[in-house]
Amino acid sequence: MEILRKYLSSGSDSDDTSGADIVDKLVDRFQSATRVEDRRDTLRTLRALSKKYRLDVGTHAMPIFIETLKNDREDSDSVCYTLEALHSVMNDKDSEEDSHELINVPTDLGAQFTEIFIKQPENIQLIMEFVDALLLLLELTKCHTTIQKIVAFENIFERILAIVQSEGMTDGGVIVEDCLRLICQLLEANPPNQILFKENNFINRLLLILLDLHLNDTSVQLKWSAQKVVNVQLAMQILRILVSPRNKNQITRICQSVIHDCGLLATLCGIIMANGVPADVLTKAIYAIADVIRGCPANQQFLAHVIAPSDPPQPAITVLLVSMVNDRQALAVRAAALYCFQCYVAGNPDIQSSVIMTLLPKSVEHNASITDGQLLCGGLFSNDVLSSWFSSVALLHCIRDNPQLKEELLRVMLASNPDGTPISLLQQCFQWLIQSQSRIGILQLLCTWLAHCPAAVRRFLSPSSDDQKNRVKQQSTATDGTSAARGTNLSALIAEAASSGNEESEIAVRGMITLLTCICVLFNPDDVPGFDRKSLLNTLDNRMGIEMILEQLNQLSKTESFTVGAKNPELEFRTASELMFDYTFTRLFKRLEYEVMHTFQPMDDSIPPLFTCNTIGGGASAGVRGTTTVNSSTYADDQLLIAQYEQKMSRQEQELITLRTRVSALEQELTTARAAAQSSTAVSPDSSAEHASLKGELFNLRSQLSNAQNHLRILEERTLRAEREKEAIRTEQDDLLLLLHDQDCKLERLRNQIRRLGGQVEEDDDLPAKDECLSAPPNIAANAVTNTAPVAPSKILFEPVNPCALNLPILSSESNASLNIADSQTRLSNDTQSTTIPPISSMSTERSTTATSASLPAMASTHPIIPFPTAIHTVHPGP
Repeated sequence: MEILRKYLSSGSDSDDTSGADIVDKLVDRFQSATRVEDRRDTLRTLRALSKKYRLDVGTHAMPIFIETLKNDREDSDSVCYTLEALHSVMNDKDSEEDSHELINVPTDLGAQFTEIFIKQPENIQLIMEFVDALLLLLELTKCHTTIQKIVAFENIFERILAIVQSEGMTDGGVIVEDCLRLICQLLEANPPNQILFKENNFINRLLLILLDLHLNDTSVQLKWSAQKVVNVQLAMQILRILVSPRNKNQITRICQSVIHDCGLLATLCGIIMANGVPADVLTKAIYAIADVIRGCPANQQFLAHVIAPSDPPQPAITVLLVSMVNDRQALAVRAAALYCFQCYVAGNPDIQSSVIMTLLPKSVEHNASITDGQLLCGGLFSNDVLSSWFSSVALLHCIRDNPQLKEELLRVMLASNPDGTPISLLQQCFQWLIQSQSRIGILQLLCTWLAHCPAAVRRFLSPSSDDQKNRVKQQSTATDGTSAARGTNLSALIAEAASSGNEESEIAVRGMITLLTCICVLFNPDDVPGFDRKSLLNTLDNRMGIEMILEQLNQLSKTESFTVGAKNPELEFRTASELMFDYTFTRLFKRLEYEVMHTFQPMDDSIPPLFTCNTIGGGASAGVRGTTTVNSSTYADDQLLIAQYEQKMSRQEQELITLRTRVSALEQELTTARAAAQSSTAVSPDSSAEHASLKGELFNLRSQLSNAQNHLRILEERTLRAEREKEAIRTEQDDLLLLLHDQDCKLERLRNQIRRLGGQVEEDDDLPAKDECLSAPPNIAANAVTNTAPVAPSKILFEPVNPCALNLPILSSESNASLNIADSQTRLSNDTQSTTIPPISSMSTERSTTATSASLPAMASTHPIIPFPTAIHTVHPGP
């Protein structure tokens, strides 16, 4: 922090010093304050200054902000002021510095403070403990993959979804919106977080959020507030991030399966089929369904079997196509329906075939419901320009990368002539090229149709017999002037391509027509008389020129509409006029452009060798020097040589133009790829993501290692203390065992005295013998510790004698009551039954503890505690 402060302290000293002084005084006031109210007022002032004096507040007040989050978390106002101040310091967009102060403040000041703040992992944990920290978390995790991983592995998804549930799901306020935005930010282009989200079954929690809409409950009246619309859109955006085509294919497929299995796909289908859903929500739901089914046959089949609750019931995909070609539907919904249909047929030849088969001639009942093919065909030749464009692109995707279906589509006949005679779909598409935007859509369809399909090229260059008959009829009537001989299609296209115009729409149309004519050359079957590959190539060279062909293709790839269409599979537009090129077609165009450049390269003719040229030149020079007249034959040879060189130079220039065109195309492709990368993700590719993942794992391993070392040090200290305590207890135990041995010897001597006095003493096997008492070794601790059997109390049988006459020792303890022989005599005279004397607690406790365990508690007194039998039994002596 000091380094940053010194580095940024140069410049306007008066203003900087003023701001620094104010912040320093506030920091001192906070540190010296003893009341919460005073600290709260200081934080409020710092929050107000955090936008104008970001540098001073960040460098001086950061420690007290962290202290507040640690110690004053119960004061919600103080925490709120602190978080808002931190957000202002770390946000580079909302600053209020004066213009002269910006000279000394770096543009990435907020990023620098963010790096300083997150260097301490506990700071992130502090932030995550507050609901008010959502905005700050949004700022911290923006474009920081490592921070996103750290936050995600702190169980942030569980906490955020719990907040969403507590705030009322989709009916919640701005807090729910911030929570869902944070989830989107943590998942966007972050494969580890996406895997974590899926493995912890958080996708099922999203189902609960969407089920909260109660769309199927007729008893609930739905109220779509603006906030609710935003919340539902964000929930669907989370789903789209999980199944985005930009993700790793494995992650996308797994998430698609989970969404289908948990019922989310069915819920999304229910949303688009429900009544009263706002257009924004409907659009997002259609896009979400599209991404969920893209490239997943199981999900595509599921959508194919969804039936809309209409009268009569219709398949859901048919309802989507109706919405797409309906000019009264919102433009965003129509574009979403097209995108969903593209994903519906993407990578699934069976579904592509099922759609095309609805266009083929067959016996159809009059009352049969309308088919998908009929909808697409009707929209293709609709007077609505957008309907024609949408239908063209939809049909384009139905035959994409499927030559068999392209040939099947040639069988489609339409009754479009005024007299009701059928006409092929291919010829009708050519005749429908009227309006600019409609022409772009149909030209994309024709280029996709004819590419890699020689049969379609043959039909395009040589119409079928049915079309020929129709033309004969039309020529006989001579009413519409549309009669054409073989090859009229191509002639009209070449004439259109050779026209001029500088408008972007004109450039796009010319480029598309040029591409279509080049496709007729590239995929020519060479079986149409007069229109084989070589003849067409010569025709194009004579009427347009190879240079113009390559230039028009290059200009098309540089148009703004083409660049926008090549960025994203999802349609991006602000107005209807911006809908020009489909993403899939742009990829096909780049492949075809490359083939055109390699096929249309001019072939070099034979040119005289260099030494021949030098010889001819030398002879000409000698002739000039030797004579004043020029020989006509030599002049003719020189002119021929010059012409050959000019031809060679022209061809070299042509090659140079071709290479430049190729370089320009590659540069355009690179620019498009960079733009797509910037629009699709704000982080590095997979290698950078893996590097960030490894860094996060290394950070976690280092933390675990540090914790393990600390735990090991604590265990070592505990072990050392335990060893010391064990040694002390062992020493004390040895002393106690020695005392116990002495006491047993004393008891034995007492028994002997009683016997000498004529009394009877019952022998106890547990008591040591006399020899053992006299010769027991002092180190008997080991045997005593391992002996866990309880010690049986000694039974002493007294005869009627006067114990007062005996000189016996008295057993006593400072902490317990004494027992003497006089008391024993009183008890013997008053009670003839067995009497139990209450044991001395400390004695019995010590004896029992010694006998039942291997450890003894520390002594409470310095005097030795002598165990005493727990019970003394007396009996009357015999006669």
